[in-house]
Amino acid sequence: MINTRLALALKTIGLKQTNLADKLLISVHDIRNMASRKKKITPKFALLLEDKFNINPVWLIFGRGEMIEKTEKTIKVSSIFNQNNSRVCMLELEKRITALENK
Repeated sequence: MINTRLALALKTIGLKQTNLADKLLISVHDIRNMASRKKKITPKFALLLEDKFNINPVWLIFGRGEMIEKTEKTIKVSSIFNQNNSRVCMLELEKRITALENK
């Protein structure tokens, strides 16, 4: 389940929810809601975790692939955030899922 994967990612990077919120500059309330499944983990949040901690966003949201990416990132995440467009984030995740399926 996605909340279990989020908890495992936090444990792996050695952070508590409050520390993660501080490092990502988002509210701890949002992280707690994602961890408890009251709020969906967004593609933008998943890509931010990738940018800061190398957590695979496809693994986080869909449970596919490895938790920690072992290859170079295929995109510059900051360019996605500058666009502030969740559709662009979702398209990037779909592209990565397709790549996994074609392996």
